[in-house]
Amino acid sequence: MAKKALHIRSDSPKHLRMAYKVMMTAEFYKELTVSAISPDEARVLAEERIRARQSAFLACGYSIGDVEIIGVEE
Repeated sequence: MAKKALHIRSDSPKHLRMAYKVMMTAEFYKELTVSAISPDEARVLAEERIRARQSAFLACGYSIGDVEIIGVEE
């Protein structure tokens, strides 16, 4: 199946449009498997790994803000 181009634009004529900078928060969910000696250490290691890999996010225009640990399971 051919991939469709994503064109989400205003239907208004270009000469009537203004440029707007829109700031937003987009959350995502990620599960990591972390080897640690306690749930507390696992939380710390998981957050450190996410923050250490944020160069890929920055290259796409994202910035990691809050990291919320939802839970830790053995």
